[in-house]
Amino acid sequence: MDKPYLIWSNEHRAWWSPNRCGYTTVIEKAGRYERVEAIAIASAARGGWVAGKNPPEIALPEADALDQALSPNRLEAYLNARCQCGQPATTKYDGDQMCEPCATYCARRDFEEADMPG
Repeated sequence: MDKPYLIWSNEHRAWWSPNRCGYTTVIEKAGRYERVEAIAIASAARGGWVAGKNPPEIALPEADALDQALSPNRLEAYLNARCQCGQPATTKYDGDQMCEPCATYCARRDFEEADMPG
């Protein structure tokens, strides 16, 4: 993923969660989106932007959002988070910070276990 974007909802006063599934007020739990997708979501949400009114959704580069939202200590901890395998944590899965390969592996494992009889 190129530089990730976050989406702020003025209506819900919260960040979009990952995979367009709900909202969160905790920026570290916000979804990360490709720039093109984030701009498309923000420009079309709730009828799109209307002149003279606050936009319903706003797409922001992750770095800009984090710089504005986190204290220096929280920002440092977030940027230095590591996955259990030692790689930089770039996402969350089931509440744990992980790298993309580990999160994908865990999601597949959990999906397959859910399909097992018994």
